[in-house]
Amino acid sequence: MFLESWARLVEFDPRKLADPQLIPDCMAMLKDKTESRVADFLEQHPTLDAVTAVQGFPVKSVQEYLSAIDWSLLATTNLPGKFHGDPQPENVIVRPDGTFVFIDWRDSFGASLDIGDQYYDLGKIYHACIVSNKLIQQGKFGVQETNGQATLQLELHKGLVPILYALRNRLLTYGLSWKKVELLGSLQYITIASLYQQNPTYQKFLFLLGKLCLATIEYGYSPLSLLEPLQSGVHYTPKRTVQKSPNLRTY
Repeated sequence: MFLESWARLVEFDPRKLADPQLIPDCMAMLKDKTESRVADFLEQHPTLDAVTAVQGFPVKSVQEYLSAIDWSLLATTNLPGKFHGDPQPENVIVRPDGTFVFIDWRDSFGASLDIGDQYYDLGKIYHACIVSNKLIQQGKFGVQETNGQATLQLELHKGLVPILYALRNRLLTYGLSWKKVELLGSLQYITIASLYQQNPTYQKFLFLLGKLCLATIEYGYSPLSLLEPLQSGVHYTPKRTVQKSPNLRTY
């Protein structure tokens, strides 16, 4: 019911064509916001980007990943419509009758007060279904970093992971880009990391998780394959061969 409620509120329509007028706002919300937040984070943690492996999987500098993204393609393949801006489960109130009320709506998408890119909302749902704010507040995560190697641990919310798979199945049925949702969701971890200055450990966790997710996407895997290694804190060993032409430029 969560996905259905969000879809009704924003009048989600997967048949809509991309809106050229929305491109500047997409660039502001995706590229400019990400680069600005990353710069803020690296000022706070100037050595963390030197980590070269997370969960035993090789990662590059964050700037290498950001430079590899085709931001123009992300912006031009937008899905215009009403937007919430942060439709994660923590921003939902469940009424006694079982219906949902969404709170903490964002006022604008870039400079637009009327429409936004619903892929952005979908990326927010994606990242929040993997990293539960409720469990984070309970300390159900961890990060160890030494000699350029990092290991993460995360307890997954049993009620949110099914939403994640339901979202994937729904979008694939509509013919929408699941890879784009995974990319935007992965970028969210890096984008919000600078905001949690009161919890430096969580900042580091988010940043390294974002780099690991981008690394898996670049090598042709889905970040969903990380869920078990994150829960157990073990090395990430992909179960299939790396694609011959891994990249972050096709959505």
